[in-house]
Amino acid sequence: MTGYIKYPTLPTQDLLRSIEAISPFPRINSKQPRSEDYPGQANDSEKEKKDQNPRRFLKLRSLIKELEASVQINKVDLVTADAEMQNLGLAIVEENLIQHLLQLKIPLESIEHLVQQIDRNPSGFRCARDRRIDSGNSELFPISAEGLTEYNLLIEGLTISSGKFSHKIVDEIDQEGLCVQQQNRLRLTFSRAGSTSGAGEELVNLKISVLLGVVESDEVERRAILYPQTGKSYGLYADKRISLSI
Repeated sequence: MTGYIKYPTLPTQDLLRSIEAISPFPRINSKQPRSEDYPGQANDSEKEKKDQNPRRFLKLRSLIKELEASVQINKVDLVTADAEMQNLGLAIVEENLIQHLLQLKIPLESIEHLVQQIDRNPSGFRCARDRRIDSGNSELFPISAEGLTEYNLLIEGLTISSGKFSHKIVDEIDQEGLCVQQQNRLRLTFSRAGSTSGAGEELVNLKISVLLGVVESDEVERRAILYPQTGKSYGLYADKRISLSI
């Protein structure tokens, strides 16, 4: 047989050295935590916890779960959500503001002045989160939305002469710094302006707030907003594509 490979013969002492016994690896103390013995390896259960993202919008998920049995939830984009909520808020203002102000004994002349301010400053409208809901609100949902935050249409920068107010409102402003009057989804907040009108009367600031829906934010301030549409349907918007299914 030709063409075979001939390997060199090792000296006997080199051959014996090549098969010497391997020094035993130090035994692991079984009482020590596994992570201390293997610094590069994390505990499996801890690793799984880190890999799992925390569930977001827990309160809103709970509300949606209860609503889904009787109403339709429609996912909408931001443009649609903003347009629908602003239209809804302005319709509530148009329908209820004047009547609310008349009930507070504010003269028609002052009401007309307020309406002019609103008409001249549409850029002063904005949708934003407001205060937390501490109890259920039947105006929005048939069940409690406690723990969530109001999402409102805000109209700010309005003023009215304090001489046109009832003594009750003026006294509350003096004592508490502001006076809040709420009727269903429309809330009026009066506070001292610290300035006077052309007639020398002290002015009071007025902020109009219309409850549109509820909002919840995650740890990086992404929002999920739920608001009533028409009939038995609700609009649902989230800043990022996040599944809110339970």
